[in-house]
Amino acid sequence: MLLRKNKVRIYSLFGLLILLIFAIDNSEVETRTNSNAEFEINLNQNSWNLGDYSILIDDANPNYNWSKTALENDWCSGEGTQEKPYVIENIRLETAYPNKSLIIRNSSVYFVIQNCTLYDCNSGIELFNVNNGAVFNNSFIDMGSTSIYLMKCNDIKISENHLTHVCYKGIAAVNSFNIDIIENSIDTFCGMNYGIYHYKVNYSRIVNNTIKFTGGYNKIGLFQSHYNYIHNNSLLLSGGTGLHLHGSNYNNISKNLISDCGDGIFLEMNSSWNKIIQNVIIQRSIGIYIYKNCGFNLIGNNTLKFYDYDRPYGTDGGIEVYISNQNNVTFNSISHYYYGIKLALSNFSYITNNTLFENFEDCIVEFNCMGNIIIDNTCIPNRISYRIIGFNLIIVTIFILVYTSLIKKITKKRIKFY
Repeated sequence: MLLRKNKVRIYSLFGLLILLIFAIDNSEVETRTNSNAEFEINLNQNSWNLGDYSILIDDANPNYNWSKTALENDWCSGEGTQEKPYVIENIRLETAYPNKSLIIRNSSVYFVIQNCTLYDCNSGIELFNVNNGAVFNNSFIDMGSTSIYLMKCNDIKISENHLTHVCYKGIAAVNSFNIDIIENSIDTFCGMNYGIYHYKVNYSRIVNNTIKFTGGYNKIGLFQSHYNYIHNNSLLLSGGTGLHLHGSNYNNISKNLISDCGDGIFLEMNSSWNKIIQNVIIQRSIGIYIYKNCGFNLIGNNTLKFYDYDRPYGTDGGIEVYISNQNNVTFNSISHYYYGIKLALSNFSYITNNTLFENFEDCIVEFNCMGNIIIDNTCIPNRISYRIIGFNLIIVTIFILVYTSLIKKITKKRIKFY
């Protein structure tokens, strides 16, 4: 009888131990269901793994607006005011093609997306017709398309996000206004087209970002975008041009480091009235290239140096100006290029107070130009300090012949008078 009681006690204790273990397991991970998907909540880290799940918020649709989303989901909170914005945080998405990861449309309330991870997704965060938002401290890894995409958005801040192995475009904005892109890092070996891309975007600030990759085309590209401020970014390693402007005016580009790319800064097709100042450019091709109908640009106080493991000198110019008039190139330091400054079919520009040293061929060379003012430049030690080829030489020759002819006529008249 005593033995039977002891067995009962042992079995009871064993059963209680199993129940206790089961209770502990359930306290760590709880499964909840909302109207669209089933997902896990990790109570220890207060994060939500949504897996292959799409989030759509559309304030024009009462079935998908902010208030309904915040009411039904623990990963969304807030009231949409400046003091208490809606917050989406601590979620993980692995949304496969063809689904979208996180889309917000037709929103003017205040919101923040922060501390989220998007991994191996078809697309990242997409904002359409949205104002007053912030995308902060999120991670984008192995993205199949653009990580952060803005269309017709105003007053959006994108800061301290980390993009790794993302393809196509890192951060892209189209038809938008007053966008801040600050302190993001983009690091990839994928065939990305652009790290940061603007099309018809005005009054944007692109500041303190690091873009580093070996594939792709350009690191920062502005197309028909005006009055933007691009300051103190690090654009590193190969993969096309460091900074590309196409038909973009009145932009301020200052104190950026552009190293080991193709061309450093490329202005083309009616990009005018831009300030390119105090940048450091260490390149294997042209340092600053101004091409076709770009005028009234200030290129000042930049440091340009050619660098390549295999060659002591470049085959291009430190600054090249082609079919563009009335630019101001002043107080730049240029070294180890083939030409220091090269102008072709470009007229009426000011080339002044530049320091050119240890370039292989010419300090300054002109091809078929006229009316350029080239004064007070320092050339150390170059083979040729300054050359004019083509129209300028012809114009000088014609001027000398005309002047000589006039002197002869005046002299003859004076002889007859006396």
